[in-house]
Amino acid sequence: MEVDSEGEVEIGSLTTVADLAASPMISKKFSVLSQAAATIGSLQTRNKATVGGNISRAAPSADLVPALLVLEARAILLGPGGQREVPLSEFFLGPGLTVMGPQEILTRIMVPPAPVASSSLYLKQGRRKSVDLAIVGVAVLVAWAEEHNLCREARIALASVAPQPMRAHQAESWLAGQMMSPELINQCADAAAAEARPISDSYGDEWYKRHLVRALVTRCLRRLSDQEE
Repeated sequence: MEVDSEGEVEIGSLTTVADLAASPMISKKFSVLSQAAATIGSLQTRNKATVGGNISRAAPSADLVPALLVLEARAILLGPGGQREVPLSEFFLGPGLTVMGPQEILTRIMVPPAPVASSSLYLKQGRRKSVDLAIVGVAVLVAWAEEHNLCREARIALASVAPQPMRAHQAESWLAGQMMSPELINQCADAAAAEARPISDSYGDEWYKRHLVRALVTRCLRRLSDQEE
């Protein structure tokens, strides 16, 4: 992991999830990414799993991806035609499907500096307290104005509730330029739940996953705005 002259962090695709979770630089610059990495599997799994593997597998439940989406990261691909750069928001096409060609590989992820005066959080709900896939995962980043609890910009990303990890743009629009309040948080959480596209499967029914989206978005926003009950 390296920082370039513009403050972007380059994360090689072979970086282990354990190294990502333990990096003081990542924890300081991108707490949401450090938190997401720490939720993946067991310590043994994190020691073997790589950032590139978690991303390019294109699992809807991938924990790193929502965090990288709210950080507006970019994927660097290399193939016979040379190198190309793809916003991570455009990288996934569906479960197990990406924009990578048959002879392309993911070489690294570029993460731009987080917005000034921002805070972020990743929360997930699994069937067990640890070592489990996310039934729902939620990453939230809020950039604050100088006035206390005035939201300048918000980014919300969801995992396990659509064919690919997704940004909840409609929910985000409720927060930009608004003073954070319990009522606003509830409205945003309702919008995120409505925007999600979950299916019923062995991990839970569609209505339950929407309930979890609502609950986790609410919890993230309350914690980030110091309004947790």
